[in-house]
Amino acid sequence: WEREMTIARGFRFDAERAIQAAAVVLRDRGPMDRMRLLKILYIASRKVLQETGKPILGGRASALENGPLHSEVYDQIKGDANDAQWRKFFRNIGHTVTLEDDPGRLDLSPLEIETLNQTADWAEQFETFELSRWTHDNLPDYQKNEPPPGSPNPISVNDILEALEFSPQESADVIAEQSAHDTFVASMEK
Repeated sequence: WEREMTIARGFRFDAERAIQAAAVVLRDRGPMDRMRLLKILYIASRKVLQETGKPILGGRASALENGPLHSEVYDQIKGDANDAQWRKFFRNIGHTVTLEDDPGRLDLSPLEIETLNQTADWAEQFETFELSRWTHDNLPDYQKNEPPPGSPNPISVNDILEALEFSPQESADVIAEQSAHDTFVASMEK
């Protein structure tokens, strides 16, 4: 039962890693539209998951009208999470996210940092809504869960792994390994 919940909800969300990942994207690029930032984080996390079997960002993935995103990061950006930790490093001006202070990047691997930067550089070829359209047209995990207008649909870890062409056994192994890691981290935090 616990494993099924993990699969549906997503891997454990790590706010510090999310903050550091967002800061990597914004550090050299300056203020950014939040939709663009959310798409870059989603795409980069998928790429790392495909390469390593571990996501940059855990938490719940959701399909919204403007494409996929990590729900907890979106909540933090919007201020819905009431997260003082996020607000310590970022400021919103309308729909623009600005890096106010550098959180460092010690929780991220060199591969994760490189992938975040490569994805942000790649995304520069698109206007923000073109990048959103790209996610609609090119991400099977979004297409499978495309929501009706105005309401989000969850994207399961299984849907992401299937879209990344993991076999059922590889998916089960990834989920089991990440679940064990998440349980260990949660026990260390108590």
